[in-house]
Amino acid sequence: MTSNASDDALRETRDMLAESARRFAERGYGADVRAASLAHPEGCLPGVWAQLAEMGWLALAVPEDLGGFGGRAADLCAVAEPLGAAGLNEPFAEAGVRAPALLAALPDPSDAVARLLAGSMAGELRLACIAASAARTWTACQDGQITGRSDIVPGGAGADAWLWARAEAGEVTLFALARDLPGLQARACTLVDGQRAVRLAAQSVTLPAPLWKGSTDAWRAAVARADALALLTHSAMGVGAMRRARTLTQDYLSTRRQFGQTVVRNQVVQHRLVDLMVEIEEADALVQATAERTDAGIDDPRWLAATGATLAAAARHVWQETVQLHGAIGITQECEAAPLVRRLALASVQHGTEAHHLARLADASLGPVPLHAFH
Repeated sequence: MTSNASDDALRETRDMLAESARRFAERGYGADVRAASLAHPEGCLPGVWAQLAEMGWLALAVPEDLGGFGGRAADLCAVAEPLGAAGLNEPFAEAGVRAPALLAALPDPSDAVARLLAGSMAGELRLACIAASAARTWTACQDGQITGRSDIVPGGAGADAWLWARAEAGEVTLFALARDLPGLQARACTLVDGQRAVRLAAQSVTLPAPLWKGSTDAWRAAVARADALALLTHSAMGVGAMRRARTLTQDYLSTRRQFGQTVVRNQVVQHRLVDLMVEIEEADALVQATAERTDAGIDDPRWLAATGATLAAAARHVWQETVQLHGAIGITQECEAAPLVRRLALASVQHGTEAHHLARLADASLGPVPLHAFH
C-alpha cells in the first residue's frame, strides 16, 4: 500500500470513529443518561461502560499485536471530541486510555499484565493509575506492607484495581491493588463537574505479588506513553466541550432580545464569539498536529506541553465567556451550558495549569525555568 493510500485509509478510519462517537452521543448519551451517571456513586454506569467496550473504544490505546485496535493517538482524539461535547461523565481518558496504555507500553509483560489488559479492553475490569505524586505520603515497610493516604486519583472511583509503582535501587515494581485488598480503603469524592474520583487509605496493607518489574528507564518510557495519550484524549474532549459551549452560547444570544433586537446582532458580541471560535480552532489544530507527531513516533515533549498550555488557557477563556454572555443563568441547573462550564473550569487546571505546561515547555526548550516566572 502506498503512503497516500495508507494515509487515506487512516483518515477514513478516523472519520468512521468520529461518526460512531457522534451517533453514540446523540442516541445513547442524552440528558437522562448523563444525569443517571452523575447520580451513580461511582460516576460510571455499567451499561455505558459496556457500550464503550463494545464499540472498541477501550482498546484504541492498545497496539494490534497486544489485541488492541492500533494505539493511535489520532483515533483516540476522533472518538474523544464528540464524547467531550456530550459531557461524558464516565472516566474514558483515565480508565479507558491511561491505564491500558500504561500496561501495553510495559516491556516483557507478565501473564498477569496480559490478563488485566484483556479485561480492561473488554470492559470487564476498570483500572486507574495512582500517580507517584498522589501516593507520595505512602510508606513501604520492609515486610512488604504499605501505610498512608493518597491524594485524589482521577477516574479511580469504583475501579476494580489501582495500579501503583514503587521505585527502589534503579528498579520499578508495579502492583495492582485490588479493591478488596485487606486494609485498603477507598473514599469516593465528587469533583466540581460531577465526575467521581477517589482517595485511598492504606493501613498495613500487605502488597500482592508484583505485576511487573523493570528498569527505571523502561518505566519512565511507559509512563510517558500513557501520559501522552491521556493528555491528548483529555484535550480532544476539551475541544468538544468548548465547541458545544460556544454553540449553546450563540443559540442563546440569538433568542434573547435587548433594546429591540437579538443580543447576537451586537457587533461586540459577534467579535467575542468569533474570538472564541478562533481560539477553539487553534486548540483543535494543535491537538491534531501533536497526535499526528505522536503517531509518527516523534518524541518531542514540547508539543505535548504546548498542547496542555493551549487547552488550559482556551478552556478557561471559553467557560468565562460562556458565563459572561449568558449572564447569571449560565451557572444554573436549568441552563444546558452549565455542565460544560463546570467541565471546562476543571479542565483548565485538572491536567496541569497553563503555567505548569509553559514551565514544561520552557524546560524542554531552554533548560529548567522556575515555575513562578509564568505567574
